Amino acid sequence: MDENSKIILITVYSSTLLIFICMLFLVYMIILFKRRQLMSQHEIEISKINFERDRLSIELEIQEQTLSHISKEIHDNICLSLSLAKLHLNTLIIENAQVSPEINDSIDLISKSLIDLNDLSKSVDGEIIKRYGLIHAIEQEVVYFGKNRNIKINYECNGEILFLPWKNELMIYRIIQESLNNVIKHSKAKKVELHIEYMEKQLRIKVEDDGIGIEKSRDLRKNKKMSSGLSNMQKRASQIHGSLEIFSSPDNGTCISLFVSI
Repeated sequence: MDENSKIILITVYSSTLLIFICMLFLVYMIILFKRRQLMSQHEIEISKINFERDRLSIELEIQEQTLSHISKEIHDNICLSLSLAKLHLNTLIIENAQVSPEINDSIDLISKSLIDLNDLSKSVDGEIIKRYGLIHAIEQEVVYFGKNRNIKINYECNGEILFLPWKNELMIYRIIQESLNNVIKHSKAKKVELHIEYMEKQLRIKVEDDGIGIEKSRDLRKNKKMSSGLSNMQKRASQIHGSLEIFSSPDNGTCISLFVSI
């Protein structure tokens, strides 16, 4: 092989090697760009999730502050006013020998209203969770719900009761409240079952009624309050990394199940 042929061969090999190296570099840069693009998208998704979680947290915090304010107003103002009205009526009975039966009936109605308002105040105020825990608060809610004579409630709690973080218990309590509230307002049910089960690593809660059920595509469009209630339950469940399942069909009742890791 002469010298010119060697030079040409070396030049071809060198050019081929250089092109190959350039192609490898180009492939590496493309892979690096794609990886950075994926990481950037992943970071954006995480930021969106964190933003949504923070937004939900603030929204639920505002709701709790509002409920706490309502509870305080009921206890400090409305109950006080009714107590003073009852006191004035009792004073009137003492000062007058003859009092119409209507006054006694009014006193009885005020007494009943005070009891109901005190129960409602405790139900609305999330502080009951801090003081006594989730199960005590639920039992009080069952007693309050039981005053509705049109719907029978069966309550059952199984397993070894564990205390969860206060905010988690509060979210669970609100989900149960919203479920029972929907039963009263929308289900036309005669009976509701509330079952709570503490398992080794999971808390399971089921609220099931025998009412008219939900045809989601139709009923939720018509009833924005029901839709808002279900949405609130989903939001609260997501805040505690729980799973909320809703099973319902027309005339076959509704079953709401909540699963929370413990």
